[in-house]
Formats: sequence, structure tokens, C-alpha cells
Amino acid sequence: MLKKFIRDGRKINNRENYLQSVETQTIAVYFANLFTTKSKGQVKRVKFLKAKVFYFKKEKFKQIMCRYYTLELFFEGTFTYFNVKLG
Repeated sequence: MLKKFIRDGRKINNRENYLQSVETQTIAVYFANLFTTKSKGQVKRVKFLKAKVFYFKKEKFKQIMCRYYTLELFFEGTFTYFNVKLG
């Protein structure tokens, strides 16, 4: 699933903000796995999806412009969804 920030503009839709979002998601994945391992089945499993940064390049008025998105796997089922809510 491709996702973009709600607000748009060069200050928000830039590479650094998307990388920061994915970095936060990666840290959440690590701690969720650590929590699940340490709890030894005593609580419900916590799992975060790994996200990646995806972009499209286009030329507009002789300038190269990039549109950034986060890319996450989509899966069906009943679950509680949390995300970074950046942007």
C-alpha cells in the first residue's frame, strides 16, 4: 500500500521526512519483536509492519521533481492499526 503525508509541499513531502518516518517504524518493529520475545506468550503478540520509502521522479519546467510515499504491505484481518501520524 502506498501512503503519502496528508499535507503537501516541499517542506513536508521531502526525502528526509519520509526517511525519518520509516526509521521510526523500523525502531517500532525492533521493540515489538523484543517485547513479543520477552513476554513468552503471556500477552497478545505485538507486530509492526516494515515500511519502505518509494518515490516517482518527473520533470516539470526542466526541473526534476520527486513525489515520495511510504510503502507498506497490505494484509487482511482484524487488528489494531497504529502509525507515526507524521504529516
